[in-house]
Amino acid sequence: MLFVGVMSGTSCDGVDVVVVDFNDADSSVVKVLAAKTTPYPDTIKQPLLELIADQPLPISLVSQLDAKLGHFYAAAINDLLRSHAISGDRVTAIGLHGQTVCHQPPNPANPWLANTIQLGSAAITAQTTAITTVANFRQMDVAFGGQGAPLAPVLHQQLFSQTDQIVAVLNLGGIANITLLDGDEVIGFDTGPASCLMDAHIQAQRNLPYDDKGQWAQQGVIDVGLLREMLSDQYFKLAFPKSTGRELFNLNWLKQYLIGHQTHAADVQRTLLQLTVESIALGIEQTQLDVNQMVVCGGGVHNDFLMQQLKQRIDSKLFSSAELNLDPDFVEAVLMAWLARQNIKQHSLDLACITGSEKPHVYGVRYQP
Repeated sequence: MLFVGVMSGTSCDGVDVVVVDFNDADSSVVKVLAAKTTPYPDTIKQPLLELIADQPLPISLVSQLDAKLGHFYAAAINDLLRSHAISGDRVTAIGLHGQTVCHQPPNPANPWLANTIQLGSAAITAQTTAITTVANFRQMDVAFGGQGAPLAPVLHQQLFSQTDQIVAVLNLGGIANITLLDGDEVIGFDTGPASCLMDAHIQAQRNLPYDDKGQWAQQGVIDVGLLREMLSDQYFKLAFPKSTGRELFNLNWLKQYLIGHQTHAADVQRTLLQLTVESIALGIEQTQLDVNQMVVCGGGVHNDFLMQQLKQRIDSKLFSSAELNLDPDFVEAVLMAWLARQNIKQHSLDLACITGSEKPHVYGVRYQP
């Protein structure tokens, strides 16, 4: 059976779409038949960034943005299917993550206010593609008392778990999340920022969307005092399960730590890169597991300087998921296809050790065309 996965991550740069053929006899075998990344146009990206930055937008514009994204996802899916001569009739379902614009995981002080919002109308996507669409994965997890993220560890367990080694899977998107696989045991959580702060800083300082291969950061030096202060943030001290997003790690967060520092812009970029490295290392240390190897996926794989610094800091073999024949840019989109498959088969998932969800349940809400 074929499934489509659609992923828009916290980098907020576009949508990844994959067509996946799953092997019913072996859950660790995944065949990606087609994959493509479609960048957001400015008419979608700019209001999304404003909304995520908590700038006020009329509810009518939020509604329009939800509809635009639904149509945009549908167009990206239809284009990919058409370009690879895959009939929509062959696709069992679409797994649609949507674009996260607000993520508020459970807080003991206000447990009733926990929620997470992803835009991108699944109803519109289902109707426009004429394919059953499964969405709202995060919302269901939060409703069951979970963090709502990360969801990827449950797939990582299927793909990368080994019986004789402790394997870590690191996803470097806007936010970094890590999965620790120890035989049948799995732990997963967000460690903190991956590229979101670096992207925001270089865009503000140099009007570039990202630091290509980490070249700008490589020109700077670490401000040790600034790094120490940023690492003192309470999030890094929280016990797992835990999740976070741009709601916390944004330019306003950075500006509060820059007060009193006369740090050059390139040095700030270098320090932010090291913040990513150190917070990942802290996350691993929290688990008290001796990791043998680390598989890295997500857009951060292409930041050569970041990968170099991670290899120096992490005491384990570190390599891209590409070495396991899984494109690092599309692992999370494959997750969405896999989650849609679990929903169609009505398989309950137990994410208690990953998100803290109270009990196993079937993830996602189904939208019929």
